[in-house]
Amino acid sequence: MRYCFGRIGPLAPNYGLMRGNGLRTFLRSCAVRCLSSVRQGRRFGGWLGSLLLVLVGVPCVSSGECRTCASVQSSLCHQGGCDEIWEVSTRCLGPCPCDAMMRTANLEFRGCEDAVGWVCKSMDEFFANHDPCVITVVFVHGNRMNRQSVRERGLSWYRDLSRCGACRPPIRLVIWSWISDPIKPITQDVRVKAARTPTQSFLLAQFLSELDVGPKVSLMGHSYGARVIGGALHMLGGGQLRGRSLPTGSWCTRRRLRVVMWAAAFENSWLLPGNFFGCALRVVDQLLITCNRKDPVLKRYWRLDGQRNSQALGQVGLPGMSRRKCSWANVRQVYVTHSVGRRHQWQKYADEPEIRRCTCRNALWQ
Repeated sequence: MRYCFGRIGPLAPNYGLMRGNGLRTFLRSCAVRCLSSVRQGRRFGGWLGSLLLVLVGVPCVSSGECRTCASVQSSLCHQGGCDEIWEVSTRCLGPCPCDAMMRTANLEFRGCEDAVGWVCKSMDEFFANHDPCVITVVFVHGNRMNRQSVRERGLSWYRDLSRCGACRPPIRLVIWSWISDPIKPITQDVRVKAARTPTQSFLLAQFLSELDVGPKVSLMGHSYGARVIGGALHMLGGGQLRGRSLPTGSWCTRRRLRVVMWAAAFENSWLLPGNFFGCALRVVDQLLITCNRKDPVLKRYWRLDGQRNSQALGQVGLPGMSRRKCSWANVRQVYVTHSVGRRHQWQKYADEPEIRRCTCRNALWQ
């Protein structure tokens, strides 16, 4: 049995937990408070916290705010069944992992559980769910985010999905967490993170290729998260990325994915056949792209490679497409210039009802 004694913030006493959920819940919250004393050099607190966790049957508690995770527990169960929230993290591999470490078995798996928070799980526990009725929704965040902000954003995205109606199918939300913490200066930051996305695309493609064939899968990414998804789709479709490719036959080309890209931070021509992500659309059932010509970040996308004619997909959309005519039946572009305006932040997209409605319908296969 192993423990993750990460950075656990102290929790204020909550005696309502003891009355509402019983002694086990109260002991778990006491254990978290004891483990938080490790940062202050109190070895006895850490030892006592570990003992309490063993007594209440919790194998591993990771860093993060239990209250943030617990705030969504009331909506995890609905008429269609029970939802699941997972975090799959590549942060343990470092910013530049070697090829030997780039396997799904080396990733960190955590589940969001009631009153405990983020609990360490194994890869086998994640892949044990074979229910064909459950939709797996993978959320890939953008740039300049630490682990805790990624979790909060993923839980916020789950709340949006859970409001899509009582008749929706059960959801297994996967928060894909990668190292995108801020770096100074900003010009170096965007170039460093762009160089990390091919590795994340390969890891995500490997992860998706190991999912069961039956259940439906949706992908949602913002900014550099959409860039990671684009590379993963390209590899699932049989393409190569930076000299890496998936083994032949690891993905059934007849299987399709639903994809949503908000403010996609990669060149608008990359999805065309023969280009950098030219094989991506082979495995796409429906692709939803948002286009914002006033996006202040994507307007400066050309500075990433120094080519003045470079334009981001999230700013101008796919070339050869217009609002009236679509060159691909499985691609839809939504123009959000007037509603989002001069903003690139994820929250601005999430606050717009029409964008949220289209996104939820696509992600939930409605």
